[in-house]
Amino acid sequence: MIKHIRATALLWLAVVAAFPLYAQQQKEHTLGSLWSKVEENYPGVGAKMSAIDAAKYNQRAVKAICCRR
Repeated sequence: MIKHIRATALLWLAVVAAFPLYAQQQKEHTLGSLWSKVEENYPGVGAKMSAIDAAKYNQRAVKAICCRR
C-alpha cells in the first residue's frame, strides 16, 4: 500500500512539474513578431504616418511657392 501511495505521489509530482513547461507560449508569438502586425492593423499608426506625409508635402508646396517669386 505504501508503494502505491509513493508511486501515485511521484506521478502527481511529475505532472505538476511538467505542466508549467507545457503551458508556456510557443516562440512564434514574441513581442517583436506581434508588433509588426499591430503597426499594420492599428488605425492610429496609419493616421499618424499620413499626417507626417501630409506635413512634408505641405512644406514642399510652401517652399515651391515661396521660391517662385
